Amino acid sequence: MKAGYQELTDEVRSSIQNEIERTGVGPQKLLKGVEKAKKNGLNSGVIYTWIKGRSKTCKTSHIELSLKLWSEKPDKDKILPKKQINSYQLQREKHRNALLKED
Repeated sequence: MKAGYQELTDEVRSSIQNEIERTGVGPQKLLKGVEKAKKNGLNSGVIYTWIKGRSKTCKTSHIELSLKLWSEKPDKDKILPKKQINSYQLQREKHRNALLKED
């Protein structure tokens, strides 16, 4: 095997899939705006080939970078959708305004 490459084991594929499920962030969203990935030649197409089992080896730096980026993302369960945030803010403002009217 070439230097700087590693075998894509089922364990590596599984950990990538687990990160996608945990964060709700796919390869395209993960790499959006990440200049280091572009410079290294890592793009979402490369990651999709790993997930789908089309590739048997990959650059070690690609795996390390992608797993690092995913590890920095929060769990999808801990993120409120935008609508929930807006309705919460509206409720809070209505409550505040009601308190101001009482004075």
